[in-house]
Amino acid sequence: MPPECAAFLLATLRERGVTSQTVAAAVQRRHASGAPLAAGAITAGWTQLQAAEGWYMARLAGASAGGSAEVVAAEVPSGLEAVEVTTVVAADMLGVTDRRVRQLIASGRLPARQVGRSWVIERDAVVALRER
Repeated sequence: MPPECAAFLLATLRERGVTSQTVAAAVQRRHASGAPLAAGAITAGWTQLQAAEGWYMARLAGASAGGSAEVVAAEVPSGLEAVEVTTVVAADMLGVTDRRVRQLIASGRLPARQVGRSWVIERDAVVALRER
């Protein structure tokens, strides 16, 4: 899951009053009722959401200080790698310009799909092209 999505989900849950304590209590209630539950997976998922939020907020803070808020796949916390990346991120990964990435897409050398006016590329396709 892309970190910005994880951060949004966590923020939405927090607006509804969900905290680490309420998640732990819900896991305990489900476990006590005998319902099958992967408590470890739920706890790990909650921890990943928190890590994504911290990472994403730090990126946004860097952008407001004159840096870039663009998601760079190599900097994403473990377990939260983006499956698809933008042309800007792909350009950074390949060491080329955004325009060159769009040329690679147009030529068919880099498979991508259009979402609205933007292009998204599978991260694995970018890595494969980089390794050629």
